[in-house]
Amino acid sequence: MNTRVLVTYATRGESTASVAVAIGRILAADGVNVDVLPVGVIKSAEIYSAVVVGSGIRNGAWLPEAVDFVREHSAVLRNKPLALFTVCMSVADPAPESQREVETYLDPLLNIAQPFSVGYFAGRLEPSQHNLLERARVTLKGLPTGDHRDWTAIHDWTLGLEGVIAPIAI
Repeated sequence: MNTRVLVTYATRGESTASVAVAIGRILAADGVNVDVLPVGVIKSAEIYSAVVVGSGIRNGAWLPEAVDFVREHSAVLRNKPLALFTVCMSVADPAPESQREVETYLDPLLNIAQPFSVGYFAGRLEPSQHNLLERARVTLKGLPTGDHRDWTAIHDWTLGLEGVIAPIAI
């Protein structure tokens, strides 16, 4: 059987895309057939045996195109293993209130999808790559700048997916 796993994502920078690519590579290293694609190019999720969806955060929410993808494909996603991941700088802040805030980002999605696993990962923030308004938000919120992606955490979370994904995909 030649089944495939979809790893799809929405991003405004490169952090979420690079996390999605890493997830795809880890799964592929175990022999899983994987497509890593932005949500905007996916016409149907029906051909996939499992789906992993990720999004960056802007203004305290998943990006609209990622939410739209989950909503538009919800009937299909309910019938196959689904994992969700969030990439945002608040993950890099160990304060309990920041961690509670991060967990709320998925609340709107949990009404339309039931993931078997969720992952939260810090990203990369370079203020010089943002417009003046976004730089002001970064400063006001006190978000840490620089690259805070934790490749070990991403790797470990992805390996946890394999117990559900690999048996159906191989």
